Amino acid sequence: MKALVRKSLVLVLVFVFVINVSAQNPNRKSRMTAEERAAKRTEMMTKQLDLTEDQQAKIKEINLKHFQERPNHQRQVREERRQNRENMRSQMTARDAELKEVLTPEQYEKWQEKKQETREDQAKGTKNSSKKANRFKK
Repeated sequence: MKALVRKSLVLVLVFVFVINVSAQNPNRKSRMTAEERAAKRTEMMTKQLDLTEDQQAKIKEINLKHFQERPNHQRQVREERRQNRENMRSQMTARDAELKEVLTPEQYEKWQEKKQETREDQAKGTKNSSKKANRFKK
């Protein structure tokens, strides 16, 4: 019993140590400046491609420009995704309103239930496509 407790304690300590060390890694890309990233990428490319000094200077300039522009591009992509989600929601709302005018109250309620089932299946990661394909045939 004591051996099991000791082994468990050792495992927990090793786990905590590994987590602590990995959290303090100074080479994490997310904490590096654009200049540091450009220098590191240029150094790697120099070793791999045997770049001349002139090439190194030009490559470093290109890498620096790229790493400085990256955050702006990422912000732009996030904004586009947000706008796409909003557009999709408004289209779905408009479609639902049109369907409600055509369907009977019972049919519309059944339609809403089927949509909810689909959402729940997607949230669970259900991959049974034949079930999904047959859902609205009932």
